[in-house]
Amino acid sequence: MANAAEAANVALILEYCGFAIDADRTAIANDGFESYDDMQSLTEKDVSALAKGFAERTVAQGKIIFGLRRTNLLKATINWAQDFRRVSRAVTLDGVVDGAAFRVLIETAKQRSQIRKHNAEESDGLSKAADPGKLKRQKDWIAWSRGLKNYLSTKQGQNGVPLSYIIRDNATPNYALELEADFDFEQLTIDCAPLTGLVYKTDARKVHQLIHGFVQGETAETWIKPTERRQNGRIDFQALHAHYGGEGNKSVRIKEAEVLRTTLTYKNERTVSFEKFLTSMQAMFTGFEDNGEVLSNAQKIRLLFQKVQNPALNNVRNALKVQSDLDVAGTQVTYDFIANSLAAEAASLPEHVPVRQTSGVDSQGVRDSAPESGVKGSDGKVFTGYYKNWNSMNKEDKDLVMEERKRQGVAKSTRRGKPSSVKTNRKKLAKMTREISSLKSRYKSLKKKKGASSDEDDDDADEPQDNAGDQFGGRKSKKKKKDGN
Repeated sequence: MANAAEAANVALILEYCGFAIDADRTAIANDGFESYDDMQSLTEKDVSALAKGFAERTVAQGKIIFGLRRTNLLKATINWAQDFRRVSRAVTLDGVVDGAAFRVLIETAKQRSQIRKHNAEESDGLSKAADPGKLKRQKDWIAWSRGLKNYLSTKQGQNGVPLSYIIRDNATPNYALELEADFDFEQLTIDCAPLTGLVYKTDARKVHQLIHGFVQGETAETWIKPTERRQNGRIDFQALHAHYGGEGNKSVRIKEAEVLRTTLTYKNERTVSFEKFLTSMQAMFTGFEDNGEVLSNAQKIRLLFQKVQNPALNNVRNALKVQSDLDVAGTQVTYDFIANSLAAEAASLPEHVPVRQTSGVDSQGVRDSAPESGVKGSDGKVFTGYYKNWNSMNKEDKDLVMEERKRQGVAKSTRRGKPSSVKTNRKKLAKMTREISSLKSRYKSLKKKKGASSDEDDDDADEPQDNAGDQFGGRKSKKKKKDGN
């Protein structure tokens, strides 16, 4: 039962929702809307049932017609009260000056509820796309742990809070996000949802099951075995982080970033593409940031200028240096601006080859492989590249591929690309060997000709000097007949 102050606030909330008659407010409170705990335990269906129950009473029994508007305001109030629990706070009317201000608050809570429902409907598709996969190697930890957090953020817990709150860093609620203008309330719930109670235990068990699936059969599974019986995803994640994110592995990642800082350069597109170069630069920055060594924008810019050593980009690089020096505040000529400017210039160089026709590249220039079944990819388009199982495909699928290749002007060959250079060279070598053998034979015949007797017929000397004629009654056969006469 609510205390006097809380009961007065509940009555005020009902008044804000349009129930102006004191007797009506008392009746509604007594029927299940008496305290903040009641509000946090009710559902929107319960509010509809409450409205229906009062409407079906007689006047003598206290009949009340809520109407659509007041019913919806009560439902919004339920969402508002439950938002307090999502951020580990007690329900309060502090800061609410009047009914108009209260209705703004509950309308916002209603919209959040609608967004949660929409996200829950799309959860399966998002989760499939965000699946981090197996944790196979030690060096994959940083990327995998980020992927896991993103994956869990696509799944809602029992209170509608994304499951990523289970593996957050802070054990106690962190309300720092509220200091930012237009902060994201969903992220606030992740930072502040309670890590105690039945709801937490249920969500933690679900996260445990998901993590176990990602490490099952891998070396990483051994690190969560000791605590498996607790069925707690937060404990599992902390065990993995203690091993893979420890000081030893941290030093390894720093060394990898240091190697990139020492060896990485961009000289031309043939050595390494500018896009791959920028990706490696970002990997280097991320390696430092993950270990608490954040590089400033100015430091990143200096490294970028130092690493770009392609003479063809000197003019653009020098111009960007001047712009960077003039931008003392560093707000206009940022690292991203310079990187994008250099990338655009690199793309216009004669040596730049945006799309290479290699195996696994489809007609749109997108690297891909044949669908696991059928001939259409996830985008619904017929794949026109190489099929390993071409000979076993049915005629209808083959015809579809051939028609699409013809439409796009793609070569009809089902081969992966050009014939093997090894096979081609072998054929060339065999041909050259035959030609050399023939030339050797001719050379021997010419030597014999010089030593031949002078009484040979003149027409004999004009005959081809190779050994082909020896086997079919040629020059030697003719000489034997002469000697026999």
